[in-house]
Amino acid sequence: MSERPNPGREDGRDQTRHSLPVHSHALHDTSQDAVLDVQAIPHFVRHAAILGALSSLNPGFSLTIKASHLPAPLLAQVDRLPGAFDYEVLQDGPEFWFVRITRTAL
Repeated sequence: MSERPNPGREDGRDQTRHSLPVHSHALHDTSQDAVLDVQAIPHFVRHAAILGALSSLNPGFSLTIKASHLPAPLLAQVDRLPGAFDYEVLQDGPEFWFVRITRTAL
């Protein structure tokens, strides 16, 4: 996973982008501004629901997830999805983490 600094955060913290290599898949249009509070999804289906939503994205579209922790295990699963994804930590706690996941290629 590569890290590239992304300047411009108002709170002075660095934003980090990660590239996750993946393969091709059939997709549906989704809003780039969609925010999903993952705590509203039952724990036993949470990752499957998020991965399904990400799989439906067309290149250039994003899903921002709100979680109570950095979703590192989920991001590792995104790495195995078909296509290519980038993710960017928009807010890294302490109460909530916001991570924007963008599909970059099929």
